[in-house]
Amino acid sequence: MWNVATVFLVIFFFVVGLDVFLRNINFLPTILWGQEIAMISFIWSVFLGGAVVYRKKEHFKIEILPLNIRKNKFTQFFIIILALFFSYIFLKEGIILAIKIGLHRGSRPSGIPLIWVFVSIPIAGFSMILFTIEQFIDNFFLHSNNIDGSQKKLIN
Repeated sequence: MWNVATVFLVIFFFVVGLDVFLRNINFLPTILWGQEIAMISFIWSVFLGGAVVYRKKEHFKIEILPLNIRKNKFTQFFIIILALFFSYIFLKEGIILAIKIGLHRGSRPSGIPLIWVFVSIPIAGFSMILFTIEQFIDNFFLHSNNIDGSQKKLIN
């Protein structure tokens, strides 16, 4: 999935760079679709990239709990439940947004249905639910996570 997010980010940078280049060259025509493609690719790279970063546990986090409480299995379970809840909100509300608005509205320059933009939200939510289940299995059945990020296998 990170490959797809990377492709969308590369498309974003290429189109924005091309648009800036063409705007500064007077004798070449500017691309009208550039901002739209840049917006769509940026949104997809953000949501898919967010899911990938969540899976790799490289997301931004604030550690307000003391170390001994963070290592507690109950606390880890509670955090997984919260992650499932918020991922479910992404999935559910993203589907509602895509169906209610995305199917009935199009972008102004090209008329592309906005569902192609909004569907990235429930895909990211579904991916995060799968990744949270994967973390649950890893934390409680397969591995014991050390606090320094290394893992010690419990089952061979």
